[in-house]
Amino acid sequence: MSTSSKASAPIPTPAPVPGATPSVPPRKGAKGADRAEVPLADINHQLLMALMEIIPDRIYFKDRESRFVAVNKAVLEFFRANTAGEILGKTDADIFLPEHALQARADELKVMQTGEALVGYVEKEVFPDGRVRYATTTKAPLRDHLGEIIGVCGITRDVTEEHERAEKLKEYAETLAEKQAQMEGELELARQVQRALLPSRYPVFPPMATEEESALGFSYRYQPMGKVGGDFFTVIPIGSRQAGVFICDVMGHGVHAALITAMQRTLVDDLLPVASNPGAFLAEANRLLYPFFERMKTPLYVTGLYAVIDVETGRVRFSAASHAAPLVIAKDGKVRLLGAPKRVPSSVPLGFMGESTYGVLEDAVEPGERLFFYTDGLRDLGDEAEIGLNDAMFLSLVEKCAVDAASGPASTSAPVPSKGGPAFLDAVLAAAKESAGVESFLDDVCLVEVLFRGHLHSEAENIAALSTGPYGL
Repeated sequence: MSTSSKASAPIPTPAPVPGATPSVPPRKGAKGADRAEVPLADINHQLLMALMEIIPDRIYFKDRESRFVAVNKAVLEFFRANTAGEILGKTDADIFLPEHALQARADELKVMQTGEALVGYVEKEVFPDGRVRYATTTKAPLRDHLGEIIGVCGITRDVTEEHERAEKLKEYAETLAEKQAQMEGELELARQVQRALLPSRYPVFPPMATEEESALGFSYRYQPMGKVGGDFFTVIPIGSRQAGVFICDVMGHGVHAALITAMQRTLVDDLLPVASNPGAFLAEANRLLYPFFERMKTPLYVTGLYAVIDVETGRVRFSAASHAAPLVIAKDGKVRLLGAPKRVPSSVPLGFMGESTYGVLEDAVEPGERLFFYTDGLRDLGDEAEIGLNDAMFLSLVEKCAVDAASGPASTSAPVPSKGGPAFLDAVLAAAKESAGVESFLDDVCLVEVLFRGHLHSEAENIAALSTGPYGL
């Protein structure tokens, strides 16, 4: 179809301004003859027609009955018409389904009644053959030379592709929202499962004592960076007079780290035969983890510490795999490093090398003293600058919280009352964040406090204590 066959319909000629006769001054022709004056209105009309032909938007004029009286080439192409005569005199009801035609008529009546334009609104155009197009339209009142409204003029731009892209983006967003909600639900379930892996009950000494009467009292706080984390601890009963405390920190955080902690919990059962020997415990844990980590594409390792506490003597033996040694908190709140002045022998993280050995340090605690285990998220509080608490700052922070707790009332009515426990751990968490000026930790944090209430007696003394002493029935 040639472009010349799609001639535009006549456009209503704008009336001249009353009292003025605008024109273009005459000019000399090639042979000096004067050319006739050309009215400015005619030039404006020609310019308007030329402009309408090159603009890709649909431009049209309608009378008060919403019949087309003038259209540009873009309108003919959109309606697949060969000539303007196929469009002129028709209304939208002759072209579109009623859904669009009725709305278009209502919009045009509003423009003619109010004299105000409707600018840039979106229309859904539905054709009898099932085609659906979307457009942005502006309609304004069309006035005669007396200023009376005689119809409407409109400009419509097809935005079907943009609308379809927006709809696809909307669908993508909805799909992502659904997947996000599903992921959040799964993470919440994973959080509950991970919490269930942490101890809810602890071994008691002697066996018939309550947790409040036991020679050892346990408290912990666990704050993963997200829903789930890579820190883990557990308490292992070893016979009638020993307890093992295992705390570990998986490299990284999030789901993958949480999965490794679940594996750690399973491995603990395989480590029970060597639970009384801290060095052997970590060496066996390393041996079991290494083959699994070796198959991973991303390097993984676990720092860990395992301590065995003898509740009869107060002796503590422990080994560390690149993990910080626990602190000992005295009854007056003073803090020291467990095993000091000796240091935990240098050792590699768990799962890092196939065969590793782990040295053992020994120390002792007195009745009323507490062991404080922690993961490095408590100290590594900074951002890209890796701002954290050095040893002196960290010991000072914990000691201040411990001294404050020691000066307050005892938190239980047990035979050896504790001035630590959850409230003390919460105070440490708050103080650490305050010292770094942050509102939340940048890594998972796990704190474990073990209160040593007192030595166990012989079996005969225990029986007597159960009948007459503080453990009396």
